[in-house]
Amino acid sequence: IFPHIMKARWRMAGVVVVFLLGLAFWAQRETDPIYEGKPLSKHLESCHVAGIGFGGGFRGTLLEGPPEPGLGTVEVGPARQAILKVGTNAFPMLLRMLTWGETPVDQWLRLMVEKHGLPRKLLQTNWVAQWENQTRALAAFHTLGSNAAPVASRIVPLLSNPETALRAIIALTLIRPEREDHILSLTNVASIRKASRTGATPDLMLSSALLALGMFGPKASADIPFLIGNLSTTNDRVQAAAAV
Repeated sequence: IFPHIMKARWRMAGVVVVFLLGLAFWAQRETDPIYEGKPLSKHLESCHVAGIGFGGGFRGTLLEGPPEPGLGTVEVGPARQAILKVGTNAFPMLLRMLTWGETPVDQWLRLMVEKHGLPRKLLQTNWVAQWENQTRALAAFHTLGSNAAPVASRIVPLLSNPETALRAIIALTLIRPEREDHILSLTNVASIRKASRTGATPDLMLSSALLALGMFGPKASADIPFLIGNLSTTNDRVQAAAAV
């Protein structure tokens, strides 16, 4: 009798897991806006970004435009047109793309693999797909610019997470919000104490946030005491960023 009871319990557990996964998928689904008969995500596939930096903006092909020397206007193209036309309706999908990464289930599987020696083939993380989705979201925010300011309040919480902090810093820099609390929230990354899974260290995140603050000029002047405090740090990278 005991084996039959255990099999029944395992079947019930499997049904519960499938149900919870389906519920999570349903709860997290976001509308993919349609423009000229094609989902916005498909339009964004024309965006190919080789890298992103505070000094040189995007490197590579950005929304079918030429390489740019800075954070200027993207050349007109189908993807740019789609983003501008969809406008605020694109926010939910862009936020999901920006935070694209391991799901809670992925994280649980990683824990099981690392702590209990389960087969590594259970891990299905696709780092290339994550990078592509995240950079496409940033390219879209670059195109929307200050028109995306209403979404800044949903980006700010990402600054405290080592897995999303760098993307959030860049997104806020591209959106250039006017609200002082959104700008000053860039210092939230100072609370991060561990590196991300991709190797971004806390000092890299903090120095990036300090450089981003500098791009807001006088609007970030309330953070001057914070900057002065970082001038005396023993970390050369953070000290230099604070000085800049």
